[in-house]
Amino acid sequence: MASCPFCGGNLSRRRTSDKTSYLETINLKVGMPTVEEAREKLKLKLDSARHRKLQAVKLIHGYGSTGKGGAIKISIHSSISKMKRDKYIKGFIPGEKFGSIYPETELFTGKNPFLKNDSDYNKKNEGITIVIL
Repeated sequence: MASCPFCGGNLSRRRTSDKTSYLETINLKVGMPTVEEAREKLKLKLDSARHRKLQAVKLIHGYGSTGKGGAIKISIHSSISKMKRDKYIKGFIPGEKFGSIYPETELFTGKNPFLKNDSDYNKKNEGITIVIL
């Protein structure tokens, strides 16, 4: 898998019609950050992804299995909800709803079919979120 030369994130190339699409993975829990550090990293990484005209990113935020209640996930979802309201992103799909049985997911995968090739598709992974840019 290729790495982004700017942020070191993983890039997956998928062919869709006549253009190449990328889904970059951004791991927000590397280094055991505080909630605020994870939010700052999110903003920087999304700015970079938008600048590079990526269509989507996969956030790895964890889900609180260590007994801390998923504070990073809760905070990240709050941040990206605000970003959606502000039209900074087109939308997002929580990992637990990233699958073919969810109509809201199908709206995004219809326009971004490469998302269906992701290893977490249909896995109900609570530790990730897909962000549509």
